[in-house]
Amino acid sequence: MRVRGNLRPERFWLELDGNTATAYFTENVKEIDESGDGESGFVGWEYDRYKIEKPYDDRLRTCIEEDIPGWIAYVKFNEKVDEAQKVHKRRNELIAATDWTVLPDVPLSTEAKQAWQEYRQALRDVDSDHIDTYPYNIVWPTPPDVE
Repeated sequence: MRVRGNLRPERFWLELDGNTATAYFTENVKEIDESGDGESGFVGWEYDRYKIEKPYDDRLRTCIEEDIPGWIAYVKFNEKVDEAQKVHKRRNELIAATDWTVLPDVPLSTEAKQAWQEYRQALRDVDSDHIDTYPYNIVWPTPPDVE
């Protein structure tokens, strides 16, 4: 997640809440100065922040510090899997909401049935249509405006 803040972030930090530790990681840190021409604007830092919750263990900090790049890759992978599951769930909900269009006795014209069939296929193709950015930046197809 892209974040802005007034202070330069650490590469890694832990927050403890009882027996749970939340590990935060940052990448792509950039200093931002959007003020100019006598106008006020944001001045601070912009960066990608990732987090993961783990059961707290006295060795956790040391374990992470020994391989921060590996942990960042692990957290990013898990974030991508979680996002893909959300996309998959949403796609299935949208398809299920159109199941009525494929019933044999549905009172739709041939053109309308074809439009709904194409929409349903576009939903199934969402992952392959966005192969370079999946599961982010999904552009969902628009349902047909036919009856």
